[in-house]
Amino acid sequence: MLYRFLVVDDEYYVRQRVKLCIPWEKFGFACAGEAEDVEQALAFLQHERVDLIILDISMPGRNGLELVRTLCRQELHAHFIILSGFASFEYARQAMAFGVTHYLLKPIDVAELRETVAGIREALDNPAAAVLLAQGEGGSLLGYAVVSAVLDEGNLDNIAVAPDARRQGVGDALMRALTGFGRENLAALTLEVRASNAPAIALYGKHGFAAVGRRKNYYAAPREDALLMTLTFER
Repeated sequence: MLYRFLVVDDEYYVRQRVKLCIPWEKFGFACAGEAEDVEQALAFLQHERVDLIILDISMPGRNGLELVRTLCRQELHAHFIILSGFASFEYARQAMAFGVTHYLLKPIDVAELRETVAGIREALDNPAAAVLLAQGEGGSLLGYAVVSAVLDEGNLDNIAVAPDARRQGVGDALMRALTGFGRENLAALTLEVRASNAPAIALYGKHGFAAVGRRKNYYAAPREDALLMTLTFER
């Protein structure tokens, strides 16, 4: 069975490029349709189910974030890839507040799109994957954690706290949520951390993670080893 995707962009040639630039069927997807604005997308989604929505963030009338917001309120569960011609942290931050973790810049980088789609396919194949959010008053995004899994082995792909929310216990709250998620869904959860990042290593250790190895020169700028840490759950 192929997963289904919808392309939403006001530019015809962008929609065609998205549909043709990678071999979608090899990634397990088929194009369900396309829309040139938010209203067309909403009308389409009243009658069709999709697993992935690729949308422009800036369109005439209602923008892409408004589409994401509306679909989240309707509890339509789909993955999103947001396309934008602008590297705006604020757009990305707003998107993260609705669980969107994929934000690509135009013009589309085919290799980046391939990698993103492959990750989404893995998440769709594996219902244990999750995005955990820490939100403040008014729904502001304070931090997030992204977990992927194969069978019952999980990996913490990313964890971040907003600069203005640091030293307020947000990281500790995310770790509690992560370990709770792990106990319910996983046999083990693994992460990588810079070997010099003592505060993060201490935080992970506080929540039961133990060092199990290193990956040499895993990080760049500056180049540094990654410390591998794992938490095992009793099932």
